[in-house]
Amino acid sequence: MSEIASEQEALAWCRREFGEAAQFRPLPSIDHAFTHFDLRLNPLRVRCEVRSGVRESADRLWYQLDAPPRIGLPQPILRLFEQLRANDA
Repeated sequence: MSEIASEQEALAWCRREFGEAAQFRPLPSIDHAFTHFDLRLNPLRVRCEVRSGVRESADRLWYQLDAPPRIGLPQPILRLFEQLRANDA
């Protein structure tokens, strides 16, 4: 997950990293309140025509959607996983 300023920048990043964005759609926003600030995630679901498999790197960590780790993920990310699973059903 990356913080990206706009939908166009997110799609450009996906194209650079993974290949052509075959399909994309915004998902509902996720709001979360921390002690000193509020966070709003505006997720964008992108399906890419991958050039050469999943690319590992030091700045990303991949999880299986149907088996996220039980500990160590912030609540907003767990809610994002729930949302993604619900959209797959």
